[in-house]
Amino acid sequence: MNTLITTFKKDIETIASQETNLITQTEKKILCCQNALYRLEQIVLSHTFKDVMEEVRVFKEFKPCIVSEWIFTKQYFKVQSQWPLGSKKTKIKYLNQHLAHYQKYLTEHLEFYTHCRRNDPKLDVLYFTRDHYKPCLGAEPYMFVNSPSFSTSHDITLATLLAYEQLIDTLQEALEALQSDLPGGPPKSLKQPPQLKWTGTKTELVEIIYALHVSGMLNYGQGDVIYAVRVFEALFGESLENFHQLVSNIRHRSRSRTIALDKLADTLEHHITLADGID
Repeated sequence: MNTLITTFKKDIETIASQETNLITQTEKKILCCQNALYRLEQIVLSHTFKDVMEEVRVFKEFKPCIVSEWIFTKQYFKVQSQWPLGSKKTKIKYLNQHLAHYQKYLTEHLEFYTHCRRNDPKLDVLYFTRDHYKPCLGAEPYMFVNSPSFSTSHDITLATLLAYEQLIDTLQEALEALQSDLPGGPPKSLKQPPQLKWTGTKTELVEIIYALHVSGMLNYGQGDVIYAVRVFEALFGESLENFHQLVSNIRHRSRSRTIALDKLADTLEHHITLADGID
């Protein structure tokens, strides 16, 4: 199943990079999602899970990964294909309407959304296993009824939240681009802030990135940590090609494995203590 998801992500990236026509790209992405979801379903139906947590992982990570891409692709196509003609103010209003719709869904599922962001495993058995389906948990009935052997009460809800979160980020960028060109909007020169300079060591940066990833604070801990590494490389202009070696060095430290994190905690605590004293 890990191989299936890895291949799926690579296929989606390839389609996005090679296909510039929106309609063709959308069709290919949806077909890719359909095929991946079908293959995952066949694996699940023929597989005996070794424990409950293995089943949880399928319906909390693998299936939502595919379905969220499907939902995002369809919704993004809808937004683009219905793009209004007219003034920039009209387009801004159009984007705000979609943003409000997606945000409303996140708000309506705030408790569950918060649970997922915290990566708290306490309720995972109820949310992401088939045997623990309970109507009182706010299930998505249409999916459960259609395929009870390949659905839990909340896997589609999680996929929708992930897709809408991505849509909000994408549309927010488009909105800011439009607003920056309006009279009174922020000047273009301020759209790209100066690049931040990392003044710690590369090992300290790797420790922080790795901690953010394994804690679930980045994309709920899903996906390849290398993607996060590339983002931080671009942010700070640093090269972390030896990332895995640095992680290995951290793991084999004889004393604390969290030197950078300890330093951050101690420095922040000291700063707040001084500030409280001044106040």
